[in-house]
Amino acid sequence: MNPDNEDKEQKKHVEVPLDMGDVVHDVVFFVIATAGAFAWALVMLLIISFVTLGYLHFDIKWMLLIALVFSVVVAVLYIRSMHKKYKGSRVFRTKRK
Repeated sequence: MNPDNEDKEQKKHVEVPLDMGDVVHDVVFFVIATAGAFAWALVMLLIISFVTLGYLHFDIKWMLLIALVFSVVVAVLYIRSMHKKYKGSRVFRTKRK
């Protein structure tokens, strides 16, 4: 094996102590990312509705529903990436009997 690959594998599994500031930072950015995804999707649907007034017309309840589904997808992807980030830390560690 290549020694460089072994070093990379060891660096992947190095445990970094969990800092409360990192967790708060990630929670704040989770809220910002989810709200931003909702706002972006809603604005894009409003623009599409106004530009294509004669062809595509969405009711506001459908726009809100589509934006909500989009923001839920973004939230799930964000949570998945945070799970990968904290996978080896003590947040996800369970006690074995």
